[in-house]
Parts: sequence; C-alpha cells; structure tokens
Amino acid sequence: MRKILVIKPLKQVPGGPKVIAKLYYPYEIFELDVGIRRVMGEPIRFRMPVLVDRARARAYATDGVPETFEDEVDEDFIVKPRVSGEASAKLARKFALYYVARYWRVMLAPEIKVARSVEAYKLYWLIRMAGKTYLFDSILGDIEEVE
Repeated sequence: MRKILVIKPLKQVPGGPKVIAKLYYPYEIFELDVGIRRVMGEPIRFRMPVLVDRARARAYATDGVPETFEDEVDEDFIVKPRVSGEASAKLARKFALYYVARYWRVMLAPEIKVARSVEAYKLYWLIRMAGKTYLFDSILGDIEEVE
C-alpha cells in the first residue's frame, strides 16, 4: 500500500455498472512563472499551469492546479511513470517555451521558472456493464471499452 495524491473526480460511475477496480494514472501539474522580456516596454509576466502526462512523457495546457485528496492504494493499480522529477519539469518548461513562441512575438528567450508542482494521479474505474469491460474516466466521464 502507498499513499498518493489523487485528483478529485468530477464525474461518478453511473448507477448500474459494477466497479471491478480503480486504476491510478500518473500526472504532474506545474505552475510556471513566465517572464517575457521585450525590447521596448515592460516585460510581460504571468503564471502558466502545465499538465505533464508522466506515463506518455507529454505536456499539455491546463486550466489550473486541480483539487486533490490523499488516498492509500495498492501499488499494483498504479500505472508506472516513464518520467518524473527533473524530466517532468523539463517537459513543462519546453511546452511553455513553445507556447510563448506561438502566441507572442519575442526576440529574447522567455524566463521560465517552476513556482510549484504537484504530483498527482487521475482515477479511472474499471467497470463491468452488459457483459463487457470498460474504463471510465473520473474527470471527463469518457467510457472506453477494454478488449
């Protein structure tokens, strides 16, 4: 058993399906301080939240740092991350750099610092419904058949 932070579910399993197991998918959510220096005028400064999918080693824009709660779970139900620590932070900073380059015309490289990070897991329910097995996403509510 291991204590982890779990992202608070926004959706619940609808009544009827039987929950077989809970799976925990690894993410790291960063709040980055971004400073864009400009040749003329004041620099632009803002906070940028970035979500790093630690199992696929990809970064995405997100709305903010989600609410989490602590849970004690069996390690067999935790998806093993491919990246963590400094590699996750590097992915987040690289994503922020591409984001800034796409939306602002800058001649100087932006200053990007990690303000804070939260290592959390997204909950998926493995459910049985009408004789088939499905994976139910606790944030989006998406259901996908498992073969």
